[in-house]
Amino acid sequence: MKKFYLIILCFLSYACHAQQKPDTAIAVISYRFTHMRDTTNPGKLYSENMRLYLGRRASVYKTGDKEIADSLMQASFKASGGKSVNITKTYTFSELFMYPATQQFFIFDRVLMDKYLMEDEWPVINWKITDETKKISQLNCQKAIGAWRGRIYEAWFCAELPFHAGPWKLNGLPGLIVEAVDTRQQISFKFAGYRTLNDGKVVIKLPGKNEAKPATVQDFNKMREAIKKNPGIMTSASGGSFTPMAGSSAKIVNSYNNPIELTNH
Repeated sequence: MKKFYLIILCFLSYACHAQQKPDTAIAVISYRFTHMRDTTNPGKLYSENMRLYLGRRASVYKTGDKEIADSLMQASFKASGGKSVNITKTYTFSELFMYPATQQFFIFDRVLMDKYLMEDEWPVINWKITDETKKISQLNCQKAIGAWRGRIYEAWFCAELPFHAGPWKLNGLPGLIVEAVDTRQQISFKFAGYRTLNDGKVVIKLPGKNEAKPATVQDFNKMREAIKKNPGIMTSASGGSFTPMAGSSAKIVNSYNNPIELTNH
């Protein structure tokens, strides 16, 4: 009976996903993301280049470092006469898809080698728009303040860029969020460039059922925590079980005490 309900849940999940048609990106904004992951070591900051691809109906927020690493690898491969080149770079795997018209929010992520697609609640942020303005690069921006998951963010949005989107889960302002920082100075998204896209090469599209397994955010987080506690296990979202890997030599993942989201609401 449990398996039957799981099959129905998966079917309904992908039926919902299928309603979201692919969208072509018409612009991209780049951010320099910085995160103080460990408050006991405030001088050591994690940083990454992130990109927000914007379409008329959807957006996707993901790493830009993978694209940079891939380009460097291809250039090095050609320069070395076809020899194998290894460029090591840590980057975020997860991708965040947002569909404002239906207020649907999807997360594409992985645990070990298994990839999952989850639908999460739409991030509703009650912004207070201030009268303070400034220029960021050549963009005329206005300041707004809003709270989300335990942090207060000061965001700068540009009303001349009519997208109600921003970095990570920040959204809902009358213009594109160009920069944002939390008031503790532990999380920041700094503007690193904006350009329009006219070639139609970047398509915003949810992973298909052959690319990712359906899962709830709660089950995904349980799997991730189980891996941290016991890295020698295999996971299964479909069965909700955790199976030990014989002879596993995996290392425990380093944890940190200062996640981006400090609360669940």
